[in-house]
Amino acid sequence: MDGETSLGRVLPDRAAYLLLILVTAMWGSYFPLTKLALREISPLTFVAFRFALAAPFLWMVLLRDPRAARPGRGDLLPFLFLALSGYVLGTALTYVGLHLTTAINASLIQASAPVMVALASAAFLKESLRPTNWAGVSLSVLGVLLIVSGGVPGRLLQGSFHTGDLVLIVSQVGWSAYTIYGRTVLRRYSPAVATTYAYTVAALLLVPISLVEAPLAPILDASALTWAIILFQALLGGLAHVWYYAAIRAVGASRSVIFMNLSPLVGVLLATLLLGEALGAGHLAGGAVVLLGVFLTTRR
Repeated sequence: MDGETSLGRVLPDRAAYLLLILVTAMWGSYFPLTKLALREISPLTFVAFRFALAAPFLWMVLLRDPRAARPGRGDLLPFLFLALSGYVLGTALTYVGLHLTTAINASLIQASAPVMVALASAAFLKESLRPTNWAGVSLSVLGVLLIVSGGVPGRLLQGSFHTGDLVLIVSQVGWSAYTIYGRTVLRRYSPAVATTYAYTVAALLLVPISLVEAPLAPILDASALTWAIILFQALLGGLAHVWYYAAIRAVGASRSVIFMNLSPLVGVLLATLLLGEALGAGHLAGGAVVLLGVFLTTRR
């Protein structure tokens, strides 16, 4: 891939939109594919190895662009924040939540992420939300409740829901912080620099945590399929974050986040095909309401 185009120069709109389609479809595949791998290894082991394998690969990509600005020793705090918010709190908790719920639930709940970003932007960046946007927020909340409750909200009062669903909702706080703060980091550094440094910090944090959670034996004995899924998410997944940041830089966060609606569609389809998970009326209704809410929330 061309270093200057992918790492530094602002992309044309058409290229940015194509990258957004590719990246969001790829992210949509993560939940059902990861669910397959989690049959053999723990979620924190999976995510730790993903980042540990991705970081050296991203460094090789980054070294192809020696002109990209590099942070000094005293300027590493932003990357620590990105790693903690986006990859430890966001990604790692997402995998833990996925382990405790279904891939369909995870895919549909994750679809509400743009709403969390919009709320955080309103709170911390003072971006105004119009009545239409607030209606979208309300619809998204209702949609998530329908998904978590299986279409019967009264079940929530009885405590009948997947614990993983709540973990997934909490993980979106981290992803929102990552997305918003990432805009500030991108004013000084290229997408490749931001992603590579944040991935490296995340790997240094997650590998020790995973060793406390579980020994190495399960992953060393994992099947070729599990390793293929890890490598897919580590290598292409690492580049996906670079591409996502490049797209945000080109067309803006508000436009970029709309493409996240593709992810749940891919996730649900693969969950039914690969895992045999049942798609119920609650999922359909909740997913539709969430997507409508996201559309209204991100409308300007």
